[in-house]
Amino acid sequence: MIPQDTNEQILRIFAREFKGRVSSCELYDANACTYRFDADWKPIPVKGEPFSKRARFNWNGRKVTLWSSRTFLQECVEGSFGPAIFSINVKVRTGDRSLFAANIQADQAQLPIFTQDGRLSHVHTRLLEQPGLSALLAHARLQEEEGAVFTAGNIGIYLKCPDYQRARSVLQKVIDLADAAEIPEERLDLSLLPAEFHSLIPLIQTWAISDDLDREDALESSSDAELKRVFAEIEPYLPSINSYLDAFGAEPPNEQASALETMAELAAEIRLRLAI
Repeated sequence: MIPQDTNEQILRIFAREFKGRVSSCELYDANACTYRFDADWKPIPVKGEPFSKRARFNWNGRKVTLWSSRTFLQECVEGSFGPAIFSINVKVRTGDRSLFAANIQADQAQLPIFTQDGRLSHVHTRLLEQPGLSALLAHARLQEEEGAVFTAGNIGIYLKCPDYQRARSVLQKVIDLADAAEIPEERLDLSLLPAEFHSLIPLIQTWAISDDLDREDALESSSDAELKRVFAEIEPYLPSINSYLDAFGAEPPNEQASALETMAELAAEIRLRLAI
């Protein structure tokens, strides 16, 4: 009998094939690991274990992140899918409530759908009626504790110890669904920023990366000389950026201001990375 690849080995096969990067992590995802906190608020596993490896790569123009533990492989595909969190066959066990809303037919099985309020909105219905979702569920044949989780920016699939062919074919179906269900995002109008920041707009368009993992990848793939150049362009504006953000007070900053805030965070990360 040929031994089955472990989840970590599957993750590394994907990374080699798509020229991705594998890194160590410690992600306590309640859908894969139940845990409690000790007196110092350190998470202690109760059942299962945290994800310990992560791979990032692009496939067919889609950003993909894989997470692995000994039991679970999670496949996440990024996109823009509308502001409605829901899940199929598993509850969302982090953050928001997750209440039974309906069943969906998948091959020969009825799978439960969970939403935040136990109802299906028009955004849920639009995704649930996608032919690509029916194809994904029929192909994946989700087992107990396996499931799909949909957020505004991700479609995530939890699989228990799949073989490589199943993991690969399911991921392809998720990418097909993401392509079909994508809601185009409007480009952020940075000209609405105060005039004093307009010279930063080209830098913001390239470097204002709000996603922590994407920003980490961009930093890792850039030379020290490039990062020093970026820092040198941002640094003179930092006092003005801080003053502008402080002016919002208790109100949340608008999207343009949030992009500036991301630039300030980037400068701090570059300063720390290069010991400037």
